Amino acid sequence: MQHDTSECLSIWNFLELRVMRFSTFSVLIILTASSTSHAADLAPSEKLNDRWDGFYAGLNVGYGAGEFTQALKNTKWGADENYDGFLAGATLGYNKSYDRIVVGLEADFQVSNIEKSFSTDADWTCVPTDACKNKIDWFGTLRARLGLQIGKFLPYVTGGLAIASVHSYDAPVAVAGSTNLKAVEMGWTAGGGLEASVTDNVSLKFDMLYIDLGKTKANVNNYYTKNKFIVGRMGLNWNF
Repeated sequence: MQHDTSECLSIWNFLELRVMRFSTFSVLIILTASSTSHAADLAPSEKLNDRWDGFYAGLNVGYGAGEFTQALKNTKWGADENYDGFLAGATLGYNKSYDRIVVGLEADFQVSNIEKSFSTDADWTCVPTDACKNKIDWFGTLRARLGLQIGKFLPYVTGGLAIASVHSYDAPVAVAGSTNLKAVEMGWTAGGGLEASVTDNVSLKFDMLYIDLGKTKANVNNYYTKNKFIVGRMGLNWNF
């Protein structure tokens, strides 16, 4: 239990100056853009919540950071390593309004360079030194959304499934005794966000997701990895 507590504190301390700064900047952009947009762009007879109904697609950029660990099968997990990087992707979703309650389903796909190169540690012997790497090549999620419409804003919570390509190796090319693990792993995700209507069919959004991929099921030379990270993203959605 003590290890789990210190691990969580370590994750949040690492994320605080990275993802949180990106998050604050993104929310400020959304609030500014929404307040300076054409506030009276709705016809008097138009229902405000109609703008959220239907299908939408979007593009986003973001930043992610978290922790990974490696270990031999059936042995104690090694020391935690931090990794971080930028990401970009696309979103497709559907919303339905019930008075001020907005429910929806959203899927997204992200290309990522969340990674870290590191030197020899207690678990892996890097060939050569600093050649070890752990990277999230890409990830995607399928999530339910539940939001509350407040004027032109839609704060929401979200959660569902996550899938990602995890690439870990202790040598950039195959050498005798080296480990090169590349696997598509499934896990879970939960988080929240804020969407702000800019025009009748365009909205700015920011969200934060915690993604836990658990332990890799695939292994090479009996090595496994655990991966979990948080992402902050800002993007544009088009309702159609």
